Formats: sequence, C-alpha cells, structure tokens
Amino acid sequence: MGTGLRLDKALLEVLDAADLQGFRRQLCHELQLTKLEHFEHAKERDLQNVGLSLPAIRRLREAIQEKKRELRRHPERAALTVQVPIDDSRLPPELSQPGTSTIQKEQIKLLEKLGEGTFAVVKRAYWTTPSGEKLDVAVKILRDASDMVMEDLQREIDSLQKLKNPNLIRLYGVVLDAGWMVFELCEGGSLLDRLRDRKKAQLLVSSMLEYSQQITKGMAYLESKKCVHHDSARNILLSTDER
Repeated sequence: MGTGLRLDKALLEVLDAADLQGFRRQLCHELQLTKLEHFEHAKERDLQNVGLSLPAIRRLREAIQEKKRELRRHPERAALTVQVPIDDSRLPPELSQPGTSTIQKEQIKLLEKLGEGTFAVVKRAYWTTPSGEKLDVAVKILRDASDMVMEDLQREIDSLQKLKNPNLIRLYGVVLDAGWMVFELCEGGSLLDRLRDRKKAQLLVSSMLEYSQQITKGMAYLESKKCVHHDSARNILLSTDER
C-alpha cells in the first residue's frame, strides 16, 4: 500500500476551485502546506519556486479566503480531512496535468516567426521543461513591455488560466520578466490559410462540418465562462493532422 498525506478536505476543495490540482504535490508534499491556515505563513517566493505564477497565487489566495468565509458559516466542515497519495502519477489524468506556471526565459529557445499583429509577434520555439522534456511551442512576444501593457498581460493570463477546453489553445505558462506567453503549438496553421491554399486538396464537407462543431463548442464554452471573445476569426488554428 502506498504512502499518503492527511490533508484538510477544504484545502483540496480550494485547489479545485482555483484550478491548481496539478500543483498538489508541490504545495502539500514539498512545502508541507496541508491545512488552510498554513498558507497564512507561505511566502510568495516559495510558491513561485514550485511553479505557481503570480496570477495563480492570487487566484489561490482568493479561493482560500472564500473557503474560510464558507467554513465560518459551516464550522462543522473545518475538521474534515482526507488521505491522498503522494505520488501524483496515481491521480486521474485530468488532475495530474500541470497548471499554468512561471517559465524561465533560459528554458525557451526562440525559432522562426509564425505571425505578427499590432501588439505582439508569435514565434515557434522549443521549451525545455523542468523534467528535461522538449516541447514545440508557440511564444507570443509583446512589442511593448510598458507597465500598462504588462497590466493587460496579467488580465489576459488571469482569463486564460481559468479556461480548459479541448477546443481552445492551451497556455503552458508565462515568462513574466520578458512579457512572453508560451502556448501549445498548432502546426496546421490557420483555418483561413488552409481554405485558401490551392496547393492542397479541397477540404471535405464533413471536415468543414467538424470544424464548425468545434468552433461552436469552443464559443459555447467561453460563453459559459462569461468570456467575451475579441479575437479575429483568422486565429482559428489547426493541429498537425488538420483537426
């Protein structure tokens, strides 16, 4: 039988509410934060050192305060604890995925430009993760790193961190000091370019119907999260297998 940790049930609920289940091992095992009150003494630097970004830390602390208010109304729930495995590999896949984290600039090797807009350039890059794995990624690099732009970046990060859907591009993390956002790479390029490419076979009606369904599901998910989509339609992207 594997070893485990005894945690406050309320803490697990906080991690779930803050969408930080993937950091359970780092927070509860490495930093030994097993009760809500332990976070009163947790330093921001320590939380960043285990991979949490500043928006994630803020989201975590807000969830803790909300949980404390709930426990004041229902004090009988405060004593509930649960036994959980230390080894995150035993967790279900949806809980073992890491959340958005702070990425070190030296972990990123920038390559060719993929596109550009008014406020940013997007480049292909390699990201060497802390585990040594190399991932192909897309890095959005802000043209202007002024205080106002960085505030906008923080708001965008806050919004993206709350979104998890197979029809939305995943944000892996951010390089805060450089104003970079590291995204999942979509090798297929934009759907608009694919539709206009006369060198490739014409898309089947069934494929276009599938694209329409994916777009609709993605937009419905954004609406369910009360997110307003301001991006342009040309930013609908395809994976390597044109999915």
